Amino acid sequence: MKRIPALLPAALLAGCVMSGEAAGKGAGTAVLTFRAFDGGGFTFDAEIDPPVASCACRKRYASLFHGSEKGAPWDMVCTVTGLAPGEGTLTVRQRSPIAGNHDRIYAVTVDAERRVRLRHLETRDLGLRPGEQPR
Repeated sequence: MKRIPALLPAALLAGCVMSGEAAGKGAGTAVLTFRAFDGGGFTFDAEIDPPVASCACRKRYASLFHGSEKGAPWDMVCTVTGLAPGEGTLTVRQRSPIAGNHDRIYAVTVDAERRVRLRHLETRDLGLRPGEQPR
């Protein structure tokens, strides 16, 4: 099992946008974009099991100047790259000490040319109190 940490601060997760090769990212990749804004302390952790693909996440502000503003909007962009043909599960964990905690589950399929397809399976609302960690 391979874990890919992506610890990022944010106030609220507004949603998720999913795209793939059609978005121009290139062969072998798919992209998940989580919309959020600064101020509340969200962290993200991504894990693919089995590791048929890798996942790299980065924070992208809408404007060059937003990084210095409280409450500034930003996207957490996760690029999934095919490593070997097969199927796996991508789990993106969203945690916050002041807001809800969710696990977003995706099916990952990598074909022989290492093209990646993602399919959202479910979002688990963990219903934890602020600061409480899942067991």
